[in-house]
Amino acid sequence: MNSLPAVTYSDPRRAADDPTAIAITSDDFRFVHFSKPERFFRGERPFRLIPAKPALTTHSDVIYTPAVRGGAKQRVGCLYDRELNQIPHSLTLRRRSDDLFNTDPPRFAGDVDDLPVYDRPVLYMNHIRPHFGHYIMETLSNWWALTENLGDIDRYCFHVYDPSLLQRPYIKACLDAMGITADNLVTFDRPTRLSRVIVPQTSFQLQSHTHDAYREFMNKLAVALGVADARPTDQPLYLSRTAHKSGVRQYIGEEKVESFLAERGARIVHPQQLPFAEQLRVVNEHTNILGFQGSQLANIVGALEPKTVTYFTEETPWGGSILINKCFGNQATFVKVCEADHVARTLYSSAMRRITGKKSDFDGFAKAHKVDYKRAIAWLTAEGIV
Repeated sequence: MNSLPAVTYSDPRRAADDPTAIAITSDDFRFVHFSKPERFFRGERPFRLIPAKPALTTHSDVIYTPAVRGGAKQRVGCLYDRELNQIPHSLTLRRRSDDLFNTDPPRFAGDVDDLPVYDRPVLYMNHIRPHFGHYIMETLSNWWALTENLGDIDRYCFHVYDPSLLQRPYIKACLDAMGITADNLVTFDRPTRLSRVIVPQTSFQLQSHTHDAYREFMNKLAVALGVADARPTDQPLYLSRTAHKSGVRQYIGEEKVESFLAERGARIVHPQQLPFAEQLRVVNEHTNILGFQGSQLANIVGALEPKTVTYFTEETPWGGSILINKCFGNQATFVKVCEADHVARTLYSSAMRRITGKKSDFDGFAKAHKVDYKRAIAWLTAEGIV
């Protein structure tokens, strides 16, 4: 085997100080009906695009702890080194403040000698996130390592709290495209010692930074899923949320914007109704893509060429959208079209959920926003998009 460098590991937060990092600012996008959009970019660190590849580190005698969902013992799952300390690149950080998502203890406290041992070397592939948007931006963020020379590695190690997630169509499509099957996919339901593990640094930290390697891998995944022969047209594409019956976010009045676009020749697509490969093909068949801010627009990571993208939003443009569009070279416009009174109600509900632990419910959705559809239609008319 052409072994990788045997290093201890680098702090995943080194990305904040990477000399190649390019700061992302409000000047990189267009904002409509927002007051002082530069405020979204203030903070201790900027949003960042990093040309340099993330790190790949090799570890021997690693302890894998499984993901456990629910109750006081809920754990995301992570890896521990031979000194029983967490391996940083196996942890999930979010935001520019590097908030730790893992609830796992900093040190492994079990009896190491009693653990079963898995002798084959593995590539650590991250957590299988159940939410579509988090899967696209976080789970797939480690898969860039599949394009590297990994020597004799032919086993791929995941954290997954429910094995049935592996059968979700979009997850299975990605696994199949990359040649990962039941025979070479490795996961454990109890603490296990691993003889050797290659651990990639994430190429996409949610609401913080992304590497060019994320786009490069997503391009290869899209090609593997058969989108390379798609020929884009100038017909606007609207990625709709109106068929969603439940979920995180509802836009009340979206159907009026959708009808306006449909009557004027836009193509209307409900991504969740299509196979994942077809979802990526669709975004490659159009140069101009529109939709309300949400995970259905995460599909633009399947585009092989830059796009013009319009987001209809509530009060705040998402950091994930900012990172994706900068990474993929898109011309992105954020248009605020939600009425303030409904935004305030949603923010209040979110705050109460944190205090009481009870999930709010807007007819099956955790959050709801009332759309000022007249404002949205007026902007579409003025822009001449349809």
